[in-house]
Amino acid sequence: MNFIINRCQCALDITCKPCGLQPDDTEVINKCQEPENFHRHAPIDIVDTVIVEKVESSQNEVQIAHNKNISTANARTYFDLGNLQQQRGDLKRAINSYKFCLQFEESHLQARDALKYCAQKGMESDVNLNLGNIKFAQGDLQGAMNFFIEAKALNPSNVDAWINLSLVYHSLGKLEAAILCSKKAISFDPTNEVASYNLGCCLHDMGRMDEATLAYQSVLLLNPAHKHAYFNMGVAYHQQGKVEEAMECYTEALLIDPGFVEAQNALWDK
Repeated sequence: MNFIINRCQCALDITCKPCGLQPDDTEVINKCQEPENFHRHAPIDIVDTVIVEKVESSQNEVQIAHNKNISTANARTYFDLGNLQQQRGDLKRAINSYKFCLQFEESHLQARDALKYCAQKGMESDVNLNLGNIKFAQGDLQGAMNFFIEAKALNPSNVDAWINLSLVYHSLGKLEAAILCSKKAISFDPTNEVASYNLGCCLHDMGRMDEATLAYQSVLLLNPAHKHAYFNMGVAYHQQGKVEEAMECYTEALLIDPGFVEAQNALWDK
């Protein structure tokens, strides 16, 4: 839990202080610890949400009497938030913030320009991602790696680019690099089960069984029907001598898919 609290405080420093916005630290930390947020939302998302809630709350307090001033203030807040998101490489969230800014102030030229820039970078990133996928399918790992690196450079929040780059590094045996890419993908999208599963596989291959097991458990929180996460977690337990836990995982995998041959063999070979 201290890790989550530290991430919250870092998120507050990154997001709020540069533009003078400072929600209550306790409010953010409490939101991060709520069950629906703990696994599914990054602390930086929750800080952004608290900022927006604060703006909307202040709007409700003043109401229609100063409607024009409120709209201008809200537009400025969303624009500042978009700038901060763009600076930390999160183009997807920046685009959303600029769109909200323009809802409050349609003539906000800086928001229009910033939105156009982020959208263009996002499209260029996706082109490189698709080219990387083609190279990967052809077995050209070096070519795929180059395109994926360019894709995430153009749009650092391109989760698929980080995931696919992790797969390339894993295929090349560069496990530490693969782990870093998987963690980066998760930092932008904590609900991405593929990134968590890839992380578990990399940690598993490095022999870091406890960490791998935690990663597989994260996958199952997101998708309880992920048979491969159950199976791999069973293998990890088996390799640690935890036979009973391993058998439970193999059984769960077979409940999901009774024809899962690897899980059948693991149970028969116990």
